[in-house]
Amino acid sequence: MKRFAGVLIVIAGIFWGVMGVFVRLFTQNGFTTMQIAALRLIVAAVAMVLLLLIYKPKLLKISLREFPLLAVLGILSIGIMGVLYFTTIRLSTLSVAAVLLYLSPAAVLLMSALFFKEKITAIKLLALSLAVSGCALVSGIIGGGSVGWLALLTGVGSAVTYGSYSIIGPMALKKHHPFTVTAYAFLAAAVFLLCLCQPVGMVQTMMAQPNGWLFFLQVLGLGLCTAVVPFMLYTLGLNHTNPSKAAVLACSEPVAATLFGMVFYREMPDLFAYLGMVLVGAAIVILSKKR
Repeated sequence: MKRFAGVLIVIAGIFWGVMGVFVRLFTQNGFTTMQIAALRLIVAAVAMVLLLLIYKPKLLKISLREFPLLAVLGILSIGIMGVLYFTTIRLSTLSVAAVLLYLSPAAVLLMSALFFKEKITAIKLLALSLAVSGCALVSGIIGGGSVGWLALLTGVGSAVTYGSYSIIGPMALKKHHPFTVTAYAFLAAAVFLLCLCQPVGMVQTMMAQPNGWLFFLQVLGLGLCTAVVPFMLYTLGLNHTNPSKAAVLACSEPVAATLFGMVFYREMPDLFAYLGMVLVGAAIVILSKKR
């Protein structure tokens, strides 16, 4: 598994890149940002619990004193991050939201050095510089684009909260299986957002959807494709690599988000954006190679 850790993280980033498509879809259907985030995590939590009940029920056994760490991981790194990220998508383009999210490697690199005494090597700095520069180019922040202040704040906030997953996650993985960590993080985040999303209004909006079966499939896709699958892949990969490397490898997300924006919403990138994709790809290749 260790030799495929980087590949798993890159694939997880690609799955996360499709989140913007679902956010736009559910926004058009009348849901608020908080409700979209809640729906995503409710489906993810139910799916993970059912999966573990079938696959290996003993993975659901934890002590009460171990739950707070998993709850913080879920609420901060998944729940709050999702709300901030989805808000940024509403206020800007898919690529801008994803790129601002992936300023997180800078925060992860600093937090890893602070908490884990992880050495900041020249290779990591090079890869980080390429990734951040590429993200800026893809978003249009460099090259003539403009981002509103609120979108910038929510985007940076999503980056900080997302980066915390790579810091808190390894602490939880020392004691628990990756699937256990993912399941309880989803549960905590789902309960947290359900308390804040005006659930009665969310149910009314769900009941008003004209095509019930199609909407049901869309909700399943939201939970499985943007939460269950990528978080399982990312957590498995994170279990076999260091946090700063994982954070930069997952920069495949903004590239994927840009491509999805091109295909579904005709958000056509310019020459700077294409150059940015190349830089992000270069960062991923550098970190995937052994010294």
